[in-house]
Amino acid sequence: MSLVAARFLAQPTLVRCVTEGYRVMAGEPDTGAVRTLQRSLLGLGYDTGGVDGQFTDATSQALVDFKTDEGLSPNDPVASTGTVGRLDTYYTDEPADPDLPDPSTTGLVELLGAAMETAGTWLDLAVADVAGGSPDMLQRVEALFHPSR
Repeated sequence: MSLVAARFLAQPTLVRCVTEGYRVMAGEPDTGAVRTLQRSLLGLGYDTGGVDGQFTDATSQALVDFKTDEGLSPNDPVASTGTVGRLDTYYTDEPADPDLPDPSTTGLVELLGAAMETAGTWLDLAVADVAGGSPDMLQRVEALFHPSR
């Protein structure tokens, strides 16, 4: 078994779970690995009590619930080969950096940006028309829609 999802490949401790049979459990010193597990479980709807890198009781329960729902045995609060491998299958299609946009939507993002720019131009024209050219009114309305100007 090998991992595919970037979120797990970026965590050497979680890679060790699959390649060496390492077990992540309460008291795990690698908070990055625990945060990745928490974020992954939370993304699947399991309440981990937050994403803080601490293997808490809530994280343990979320892990047990996930393993039970997935039919993984034993359903204990330990992440090892089967658990990390199964979590990996849910995140194989995500972008390498979850904070970056999915490359397959880049065209949509650019299109949305262009549409918003066009809408802003039309809004500016409409405001100028409604304000009747009054500089004071125009500035006040512009401040509502363009606070950085």
